[in-house]
Amino acid sequence: MRHVRTIWPVFATLIILAISGNAHGQSVRSVENGYIVEIETRIKVVRSVKELNISSYPGDVVIERTQSTEALFTESIYVEADNKGDAQAMAQELASEINDNMSEIRVRGARETNRAHSLQIIIPVFVEVDVSSAY
Repeated sequence: MRHVRTIWPVFATLIILAISGNAHGQSVRSVENGYIVEIETRIKVVRSVKELNISSYPGDVVIERTQSTEALFTESIYVEADNKGDAQAMAQELASEINDNMSEIRVRGARETNRAHSLQIIIPVFVEVDVSSAY
């Protein structure tokens, strides 16, 4: 019985991730005096999504269009850390919040401006883009 209880939370988490349609990936590479952490988020975009709203992003944003129904967000964050594990943890704290509410995808940038950030977005052509650079 103990084995079933251990598996259930993992199984429930996998079901939730499958339903949400979001996939996440992360890579870390060493650079002079620190690390670049790339956080990748994929979202299956349904036709009811009408807008991509980006606000308070502290770095460069590059937007490309695709005929696909999948949106890809790749955020690169530079952090000064002693090792890859610390770099990943710091980057997660600084990462943007990306939410899909079925009618709009909202990207809220971290207000940390003393780090190098960049965000590359590949978004379906049917989604309108609204970018706000004000803090």
